[in-house]
Amino acid sequence: MDNLRLRIFRDDDFEAFHAMCSDYDVVKLVSSWPYPADAEFNRMRMNTPEAKSGLVSVIECDEQFAGTIGGIQGVLGYMLAKRFWGSGIATWAVQRKLKEGIEIHKRDKIEASSWFDNPASSAVLLKNGFREINRSTESCKARASEIESINYAITRNYWLETNQSVALG
Repeated sequence: MDNLRLRIFRDDDFEAFHAMCSDYDVVKLVSSWPYPADAEFNRMRMNTPEAKSGLVSVIECDEQFAGTIGGIQGVLGYMLAKRFWGSGIATWAVQRKLKEGIEIHKRDKIEASSWFDNPASSAVLLKNGFREINRSTESCKARASEIESINYAITRNYWLETNQSVALG
């Protein structure tokens, strides 16, 4: 997938980022995004220290904004604009962010979660070596309700044993 890369947010990402965050089908799959979308909230999220440092990255496909992925304090999360769903981009991005978390940030374990009713995200995590550790109920701002969550983790040792050939870049 030579047409994909992770990069830092740019100011000109705002329209595409805000459009993604304005899509209920996207934000209902993450915990912390409000619906309807709030432009000030979205602009703030583009400018956090984590976004400015690359801990949260833009996923770019063919030089177009496709989504975001973050690895903050050992927790991985991502969002993909609906037109990019089912293309393997999320699997690719999770693989790259895992490598970054383990090899650059020296994490011994990385955690992620997916709503019970989001089997596509669970499949992405499982393809990348995550294993279910438990289930819980978490708040989803967009749905304004508590949703069953499947919680996953991958250890540094397991990742290193199974992913020696993954290249950053």
